[in-house]
Amino acid sequence: MRPSVLVSSSRMPFAVQEIRKLGETGHRVYAADTFATAPGNHSRHVRKALLTPAPVDDPIAYVDAVADLIAEHQIDRLLPTFEEGFYLARYRDRLPIDADLFCAEFDTLARLHDKLSFTRMCSELGVRVAPWELATSRVELDAATRHFTDGFFARPAFSRGGIDLFTDRGPLAGAVCLGDCSPTTANPWLVQPFLQGEDRCSFAIAQHGRLVAHVAYVHPRTIDHAGGIVFESITDAEIVEVCRRVVEATGYHGQLAFDFIRGADGLITIECNPRATAGVAMMSAVELAAALADELVEVPLVIPSGRRCKISSAVVREMVRDWRGIPAMSLALLRGGEDLYGTLDDPMPALFQLLSYVHVLRYRVMRPEGPKRSKLMAAYLYDLRWNGEPLA
Repeated sequence: MRPSVLVSSSRMPFAVQEIRKLGETGHRVYAADTFATAPGNHSRHVRKALLTPAPVDDPIAYVDAVADLIAEHQIDRLLPTFEEGFYLARYRDRLPIDADLFCAEFDTLARLHDKLSFTRMCSELGVRVAPWELATSRVELDAATRHFTDGFFARPAFSRGGIDLFTDRGPLAGAVCLGDCSPTTANPWLVQPFLQGEDRCSFAIAQHGRLVAHVAYVHPRTIDHAGGIVFESITDAEIVEVCRRVVEATGYHGQLAFDFIRGADGLITIECNPRATAGVAMMSAVELAAALADELVEVPLVIPSGRRCKISSAVVREMVRDWRGIPAMSLALLRGGEDLYGTLDDPMPALFQLLSYVHVLRYRVMRPEGPKRSKLMAAYLYDLRWNGEPLA
């Protein structure tokens, strides 16, 4: 019998994918999030949808609630998909002793999530990264940006999804200004030269320091020139090798992802996200279940090029905002590949993707002191993220 699985942060599109694929392969699947309209909670593959406190507001209450759910529903495996994994890993000893948390140790997660420590690690491992400078104040940030005369990009050591990207080049130039940036000693900013080239990403599953499955991909369409909304698998042996080195060096266990730039002079590693990403959507249900099964493999599964998926509602949103691009690109993108949220036999997550916008509205009501127009992604993720705050 397949183990029962609790997939947390079920609002995420890749969580929906994991719920669906695990359900299709015979697992008993439970889904959990902090609000009832989280899309994954409404997949037909979910035995029961569960609600938890927000980990950002009370980490201990969150982990204890998850522990109670595991015990009540006799769940075998806990599969975090976003940054709630940091809280679960830090307080792992509060979970039932026989529960399998598919997640690396907290210190490993933190080292990879922190863009400064990850960049330093890459240098030690012989993985190519861009030069960098560190800023712990707005004055230092301003000075550091002036050192890169051909353009710069800067972001906090703890950040996600291109939300706080400060740059003077490309489509995001000016989207964030110096006055929006607040570097501190606890969360400094990395400043690097602006890199020309193709954005490439990877998603991997590792078992106790062994790379077992990997997909490299590009995103030919993005939302707000940041997070991808259309994804297509590619082959890139150098990306696989970077992932293997990091997994083996850290003894990594769980899901992780990387961002790269491939330019005219080669591949440069940008950052690591020690969690799931949309790359999982390009794995079949059988491939995902096998990668999670902790079976000894001689060589990792590498997904071939040409698989495509998308977030249809986001493609439509971008079409409305940029109607001139409809004939040239967007309609073709809508026709190809599976939607991350909804399928013909499991349509409800797509509907609840729209209904889950109430979570964004709640954020804006609860935090009236914040920006009047909080970015969509930041508002959607506010109660899950971990920005390096001390966890006692």
